[in-house]
Amino acid sequence: MKISTKGRYALRLLLDLAMQESEGYTSIKAIANRQNISEKYLEQIIGTLVKAGYVTSTRGVQGGYRLAQEPKDYTVGMILRLMEGNLAPVTCLESSHNACSRAEECVTLEVWQQVQHAVEGVVDRLTLADLVQRYRDKLLQQDTNKKRAILVVSFGTSYLQTCDATIGAIEREIAQAYPDYEVRRAFTSQMILQILRKRDNLEIDDVEQAVQRLLADGVQEVICQPTHVINGLEYDAMVQTMMRYQTAFSVLRFGAPLLSTTEDYHELVAALQQEFAAPLAQGDTAVVLMGHGTSHPANAAYAALNYWCKATGLDRLFIGTVEGDPKLQEIVQQVQLTGVKRVILAPLMVVAGDHARNDMQGSDENSWESVFRHAGFSVTCLLKGLGEYPAIRRLYTAHVNAAIQKRSE
Repeated sequence: MKISTKGRYALRLLLDLAMQESEGYTSIKAIANRQNISEKYLEQIIGTLVKAGYVTSTRGVQGGYRLAQEPKDYTVGMILRLMEGNLAPVTCLESSHNACSRAEECVTLEVWQQVQHAVEGVVDRLTLADLVQRYRDKLLQQDTNKKRAILVVSFGTSYLQTCDATIGAIEREIAQAYPDYEVRRAFTSQMILQILRKRDNLEIDDVEQAVQRLLADGVQEVICQPTHVINGLEYDAMVQTMMRYQTAFSVLRFGAPLLSTTEDYHELVAALQQEFAAPLAQGDTAVVLMGHGTSHPANAAYAALNYWCKATGLDRLFIGTVEGDPKLQEIVQQVQLTGVKRVILAPLMVVAGDHARNDMQGSDENSWESVFRHAGFSVTCLLKGLGEYPAIRRLYTAHVNAAIQKRSE
């Protein structure tokens, strides 16, 4: 007995339909692509399956084929007998009546009967549902054996203590949430990398180096999670670099920056509301957050965040930027309209680094602190990056989870 190509391909075709059962109708072309079988050959097989009532079909743009019954209702034996006609190992067992004149005295006949019973014991017991489960178990085992990594990509900072309290804290929470993944670090700022290398003899990979190291270590699945606040220039450059190596990994997915969806804005506003609840409860105090800003269209995220703050009732919480819009002078004017006397400045950046220490606070006449003081406000500067807020770290971890869930779809 030898199962023909037609029998084997029919089983694969029906297994494919069983795997796609929740998706509705499936085209022959899609099955052919997934199974790497000739579309014309599958068209011949599907005709037999439709005629036997094993498969139903529909026409139109969304047309295709699907199982007529549930996967558990199809045995492998049913499918093979439909395509092969008979599973007997020898001719004399093809019918219930054995016409061979030597049947009563033939010892070898018993052997062939035992072979037939053994085969039938397997194929008549296994269903398509069993094969679907076996296939998923095999994928899960292959998945378990893969080397996985989460590459956390940050702009970086030369302030090591602040780095540990922000970027390091985010990385640790991600590692705790996903122990099956190795968490690795990459910085995008070549200037910061050079400072760390020269001043501290500290080597940190840039994105290109991190990818090369992942490949050299045999990592097959990579989740790339940026700590960027918006989808700006740094994010685009990171994605561009990573995508050059897309085919080198079995899985490559990207987690979203902090502000990517409407839900992200709501979560961030809630985190800010909680963080600054005490000062905002004082009628004479405003909170001004300093974002980086960019020439990239994603700069609109800052205006959107300002809107959501006001829509949530945070009338004395303002968002400005160093290098984009809203500009500092616009924010000063808006704060003046509230009639408050005190302003708290804090960075809307993951790390309270150079911008927070030099552009936000300080005695320089152009610092935000000086500008607000000159406008008549009492000013307090908080050197606390977003990475120090537990709610913000949870947001980044949630973005990692979304990327992991997406890769398993």
